[in-house]
Amino acid sequence: MSYKQIKWIILLLPTLTVACWEELRHTPFLLTYISMELGNWLTPVIVFVVTMVVAKNLFHLLEKIQKQLEEERSLKLILQEREMIARQLHDGIAQSLFLLSVKINQVESNEAQLKDNEDYQKIQKTVQHIHQDVRQAILHLRNPSSQAPLPWTDSVQEWVEKFQKESGLTIDFSWNLPEGFLSIKEKLELFSCLKEAAINVQKHAEASQVRIEAQYEGKKWSCVVEDDGIGITSEQLEHSEGYGLHIMKDRVKEMGWDLKIERSDGKTRVTIQGSISEQNKTNEPTMKS
Repeated sequence: MSYKQIKWIILLLPTLTVACWEELRHTPFLLTYISMELGNWLTPVIVFVVTMVVAKNLFHLLEKIQKQLEEERSLKLILQEREMIARQLHDGIAQSLFLLSVKINQVESNEAQLKDNEDYQKIQKTVQHIHQDVRQAILHLRNPSSQAPLPWTDSVQEWVEKFQKESGLTIDFSWNLPEGFLSIKEKLELFSCLKEAAINVQKHAEASQVRIEAQYEGKKWSCVVEDDGIGITSEQLEHSEGYGLHIMKDRVKEMGWDLKIERSDGKTRVTIQGSISEQNKTNEPTMKS
C-alpha cells in the first residue's frame, strides 16, 4: 500500500463509516430495536471505535514508510559523501603518491647504489604501502556493500576472514563482547585500532600466526592482538616514526582506554582495555565467536 493510498484511506474512513452506519441503522430490522435518539448517540461511538482500530494500524504503517524514506534519503546522502571523498582522495593524495613513486623509481634507476641502501628501501616500501592503502580506501568508498549492515560482531568476523585470506596469516579469532556494551563511536574506534594492529603485524612482524580476542569481565573489557613475529616493545613504540601506531595511541588516549604492548614467550601482545559504561551495558546475549 502506497503512502498516498494510506492518507486517502485515513481521510475517508470517518465519512465511509458514518455512511455505512446510517444506511444500516435505517433498515426495517434495526429500526425496530434502535430509536433515532439512540442511533444518534451510537454514531460517534462507532466512528471512534472504527477509527481507533483501523486508523491506528494505518498510522503505524504510515510512520514505517516515512522512516524507510528517511533512511533511504540518509543512505543516499552517505553514498554521495563517500563518492565525493573518494574523488578527492583519487584526485589529490592518490595522484600525488603515484607521482612520488614514479620519481622514486627514476631516482633509483639513475643511482644504482640506492638499491642497497636500507633507508632508501624503507622509504620506497613505505610509499608503496601508503599508495596501496589509499587505493583500497578509494575502492571501499566507491563500492560499499550492497547488503544490509551486519551486526558489529559479524562485521569484525567478516573482516578477519578477509584479512586472513589476503595476508596468508593463520588467525585464531574469538570475540565475546556483546553488541550493547560499547557505543557506536567506541565500536568504530576499537575496530580501527584492531585493524591497525593487525595490519602492522602483516607489514612488520614477519609472523605466521595471530590471535585476535575480545572479552569482558564485570565492567571491564579487553581486546588482544597477539602474534609470533619479531615483535615491538613499548620503548620502540614511543620512538617509532610509524604513523599507524601513533594514530592508534591517539585513538586509545582520546577514548580513555589503556594500551599495553608486551613481549613474552616469543610473542608480541597488543592489549586495549576499557570500561563498560552503565548506559551502554545491556542484557544482550554473548556474541558468538
